[in-house]
Amino acid sequence: NFIGLSGEIAFFLRAGLLEHAAILALLKPSAAVADSVEAFFAAHAADFTKGVFALHLRQREKMCLDEMNHAFEDGKKHFFEALDETAMARIRRQCKLSLSDVTVLVSEAVGTSPTASAFGYPVFVASDRQNPDMDRALAAKGATFAAASSASTGDAALKALAVDYFILSHPNVTFFAGNQLSSISQNVCYRRLGRGQSCTGFHRRFAAYHALVADGDRFHANVG
Repeated sequence: NFIGLSGEIAFFLRAGLLEHAAILALLKPSAAVADSVEAFFAAHAADFTKGVFALHLRQREKMCLDEMNHAFEDGKKHFFEALDETAMARIRRQCKLSLSDVTVLVSEAVGTSPTASAFGYPVFVASDRQNPDMDRALAAKGATFAAASSASTGDAALKALAVDYFILSHPNVTFFAGNQLSSISQNVCYRRLGRGQSCTGFHRRFAAYHALVADGDRFHANVG
């Protein structure tokens, strides 16, 4: 059996957050993707015994901060009364996380005290590969990447993206953090919420606004 999702359901909160999360919770990978995901977790079974912190790096072709600032300026006029400058600064950092930002995210989520050379907790990274220096710095500190993520074009790249998606939303992933402007991060988070899992650093009203802004008046009906 399979579920066919329209674009409005697959990428936006047209039916509301709770319904959207419940639908994505039902999403299953194809056999080929499932085999790659399970092979990844089997290969790292000894490393992930206490769980894993998963991170999605998405820099949106260097337009992320401009898009984020536009969303804040537009959204706070109507929807962000409770979103203070500290919260907005944390969300902005999702556009271009530094190694120290990731260290803080991991530390806050899992309660560890990372060192200069290690996070002190298993970390998996799905990256858009738009900042190779950051990818190398994370790997040097012990972060793990899926082998399929090295694919860059064609069907192999699509499969790599699917593998990353189902790793990020896998039950073995204890914590997840991403970029609220990214449709991949958003849908990982929604699938996790539908399956009773956590999303670190996601602001519900900002996520709902960003998904529904094109629908204007429908925002108020669906944001709850």
